[in-house]
Amino acid sequence: MLGPLGELKGITLMPNTSGARNASEAIRAARLGRELCGSPFVKVEIHPNPHHLMPDPIETFEAARILASEGFVVMPYMPADPVLAKRMEDVGCASLMPLGSAIGSGRGLATAEMLRLILRDARIPVIVDAGLRSPSEAAAALEMGATRFS
Repeated sequence: MLGPLGELKGITLMPNTSGARNASEAIRAARLGRELCGSPFVKVEIHPNPHHLMPDPIETFEAARILASEGFVVMPYMPADPVLAKRMEDVGCASLMPLGSAIGSGRGLATAEMLRLILRDARIPVIVDAGLRSPSEAAAALEMGATRFS
């Protein structure tokens, strides 16, 4: 059922910055999303190269740092990099979303060793994002300690 301004009652929307090529574009998209739907949640995705859609770690970190300082509940899509993961935690991200493998590749948990390091040290939820091709790979990510997969 729709409430005032078209919100869905009982459903929290999470805007996504996919399509942003840098931190500035992602921040603008996140702010617009919050203004439109009233949700503090945002999945930060920054892909400067449309040919491979790999997340830009530097721009993603910068956007996450600024958005977290503005009160957003930041969930960054990021490379499976344990150093970056710790820095994302330190700036206030609500969760981490490292890739299992490249978006659309169906290569499964190609980053398993890095995911294990992230999962071992993370103090916030870890959601394995991208590249999974089967339920068994999703189950493997959960068995490794991931909170969820997408």
